[in-house]
Amino acid sequence: MLISLGSVEGWQSSVADSAAAAAASSSSSSSSSAASQAVTAAVSAVAAVSAAAHQSSIGAASSGAPGSASSVTDVILTAENLTQAVIILILDVVIICSNLLIIATLATGSGGEVMNYYLISLAAADLLAGILVVPLSIYPALTDSWPLGDVLCSIAGYVEATLWAVSVYSFMWISVDRYLAIRKPLRYETVQTPSRCQCWVIFTWLTSMLACCPPLLQGSTGYASGAPYFDPEAFVCHLNWTGMSAYSVTLIILVLCPTLATVAYTYFYIFSSMRKMRSSLLQQDKEYATALSENLSNPTHLMSFILVMTFWLSWLPFICLTLYEYMAQHRIDSIPFLHFTVFWLGICNSFFKLFIYVAMSPLFRHKLRIFCLSYLCCGAAKRNNANNRRPLTSGSANRNHHHHHHNNEIIYRR
Repeated sequence: MLISLGSVEGWQSSVADSAAAAAASSSSSSSSSAASQAVTAAVSAVAAVSAAAHQSSIGAASSGAPGSASSVTDVILTAENLTQAVIILILDVVIICSNLLIIATLATGSGGEVMNYYLISLAAADLLAGILVVPLSIYPALTDSWPLGDVLCSIAGYVEATLWAVSVYSFMWISVDRYLAIRKPLRYETVQTPSRCQCWVIFTWLTSMLACCPPLLQGSTGYASGAPYFDPEAFVCHLNWTGMSAYSVTLIILVLCPTLATVAYTYFYIFSSMRKMRSSLLQQDKEYATALSENLSNPTHLMSFILVMTFWLSWLPFICLTLYEYMAQHRIDSIPFLHFTVFWLGICNSFFKLFIYVAMSPLFRHKLRIFCLSYLCCGAAKRNNANNRRPLTSGSANRNHHHHHHNNEIIYRR
């Protein structure tokens, strides 16, 4: 059982007062010296316990590891901690429900575009973030500390970085898919086959998992060594890329920069083609022009662009803040809730997509309507179908024999 430092000091004070009273009351008796010696020994023992507790609190406070906050300090639940924990909990519920609805809707029915594979992969990454990453921040938001140890902090940071990388790759493949629909409208279906898209999705997940492994495998501890660390303001664990500067720069040059360049080029080409088509500047054969016009009229081009822009605008404050603190070697603590706001604003992107799909994709709205009618209202529909398909009884068949075929057509007609 843990004893707080304040309670030990109070105990020591009360025992000392009792000792003084006992010594005063027993001064006239022959056993007063023995009583005084016993009380003095008790006071000395309490003083030793107090000193040991003080040394334990100093050692725990100086350790600096996640979850190593002083165990002798009582946890005080403030309104700020409770509000932040409630915000995280609400975000978690919304992220899980919205992405489950996205996956179920996109998987409803047959047909559709091959881009749905990338959209499902994107929703799966956000769903896993809602299941594996976000819930781990609720309790730390209440206690201002990480209670699960260094190993789980490292794993949480690795999962977070991997899912973020999957989202970045997925947006790049979405932009490439839209580019091919415009660049090669007659060969699009032969180039972007479902099996090829599935291979790119698998490649995305494997590459993301492998790229984030090196910071996870570092055996040393402490921020300066590059080990994962807990952010006490955002209540999340991060992989510390500053301890592996060479690898981080290589990853940015070979992965992040080509991804951003690909997205910028593909959407520049798409919107340039749209402008030329409206201005009738494209001189092509009739078949090509017809196919191109149909592809350019597809609303998924603009929808995918808004998805990409929403993602990067959501994470831009966090990226800029992280880069500034790294370049300046100074953490900004003077602005309250700054780190909490910029990080969880990026996490909010995980459920923004549902509103974009509903607002800009007629196909998604159609599939969502089918899903709601098929599964959410299936009980009433099945009961109605059972009542409509109930056969005639023998008595009614004998009474209405001359209308038998006509009644069957009415009963079984959908």
